[in-house]
Amino acid sequence: MTTESTIEVVKCYMTVFNENRVEEPETLNLVTEDVCWIDPRFPAFQGKESFARYLKYAGRENRVIRPIWEARNIFASEEEACVEWSAELTLGTKICLDGTSVFRVRDGRIYYYRGYWDTFIWKSRLNFLLSDSLMGLLNRVVLGR
Repeated sequence: MTTESTIEVVKCYMTVFNENRVEEPETLNLVTEDVCWIDPRFPAFQGKESFARYLKYAGRENRVIRPIWEARNIFASEEEACVEWSAELTLGTKICLDGTSVFRVRDGRIYYYRGYWDTFIWKSRLNFLLSDSLMGLLNRVVLGR
C-alpha cells in the first residue's frame, strides 16, 4: 500500500456514506473479514458479519439524519490514516458535529476503524438521549449482541 492508496480507500468509504450507499452489497468489500470497528455509539465489534449488521443500521439512520461528511484534514502513512472531519446532520434542524477517525488499511481494505467525537453533543443536539436499556436493545438488534 502507498499513502495515496490508503487515502483513496478512506475517501471511498466517506463517499459511500455521503451518497447513502452503505447498504449496497459492494460496500462490504471495503473491509477485511476480520475488521475491528469502534464507533462511540456502540460496543466495539469485529468481523464482516457484524459490520454488515452495522451497515444495515447505518443505512436506516442515514435516511433519517442525512449526514454529509467532509474531511477537513487527512494525515496518512502507508497503512494508516487519521481524518479530521465535520458532519452536517439534518433532523428538523441542521446540526454540525466535528470528530476524528482512525483507519488502518491492508491490501486496499479497512481492517481497523475507530471514531472519536463528543457523543454528548451528538445526543443532546439531536434531542436523542438514549436510555441504557434502549442503547442495549439497539446493540443487540444491530450488532447481534
